[in-house]
Amino acid sequence: MSTQPISRPVAQQAARWLLHLQQDSSPQALQGCADWRAAHADHERAWQLAARFSAQVQAIPPQLARTALQRPAALGRRATLKALTSLVVLGSLGVTLQRTGSLDGLMADISTGVGERRRLTLDDGSELHLNTDSAVDIRYSADERLLVLRRGELYLRTGADPRPLRVQSAWGAFQPLGTRFAVRQFDGHDRLQVFEGAVAATPLQGEAVRIEAGGQALIGADGVHQLGAVAGSAGWIDGVLRVERMPLGEFVAELGRYRPGWTRCAPEVAGVLVSGTFQLNDTEAALAALAMAFPVRVQSVTRYWVTVVAA
Repeated sequence: MSTQPISRPVAQQAARWLLHLQQDSSPQALQGCADWRAAHADHERAWQLAARFSAQVQAIPPQLARTALQRPAALGRRATLKALTSLVVLGSLGVTLQRTGSLDGLMADISTGVGERRRLTLDDGSELHLNTDSAVDIRYSADERLLVLRRGELYLRTGADPRPLRVQSAWGAFQPLGTRFAVRQFDGHDRLQVFEGAVAATPLQGEAVRIEAGGQALIGADGVHQLGAVAGSAGWIDGVLRVERMPLGEFVAELGRYRPGWTRCAPEVAGVLVSGTFQLNDTEAALAALAMAFPVRVQSVTRYWVTVVAA
């Protein structure tokens, strides 16, 4: 079979046929698709890839599946068409899905890549920031305002609007009360940080807990666990990473969120405590500053494979 990349127009045609046949399986539609597939070898390749990736889309975990099913039909179709088209092109290049989360950025209303941050003003005047490698759906209706965090981290300054506002994440729901706050997804829990006002945090199972300004909490399967006070604001919305006596292993992992490839810390220096303010727009400079201020050096195999080791 050919390993040449499939063009985006052909990939989009395959995705359109697949979605069309889900609505119309008449003999005429089936024959039209068969004729298109037979017209060129790339058409058949694109069809096979679209069918394979469509099955993976259908296998999204329940909490993500509900997100897709509850969105308006027209939006859902456009998002699915976009996702399948991109996946067919990637598949023709030999790229495979390693986790269902890789679909999030393709299917979400708004997303960011690694190292990218975005700021948006929503229809209700709310100010939404997305951190690196994040994805969110915006589902506003006449009765409510709903943001669904699919992946990563968001920061929200709420706008004045009589409709109730809610942020839904993997492990809970967050209802702000005139506020500024951030929600970040981790494996196994969400983290809520409240910078102004208050937020009612409701786990998937359990009662809501009100978190006041200056507070933070972890929300997981076993409920809401309040943490110590959160300092200042979310530095990443200003493009900086501020840390105070953070173990180097944690710092390198955090900085690595903003860099493509692999950024690791050697175990023998993972406990070195790091303090300072580092620019996220230039992670190379941040790593260089780290090596100048602490007894470590940056070992680079390539710019995408970096390890911080003892000096």
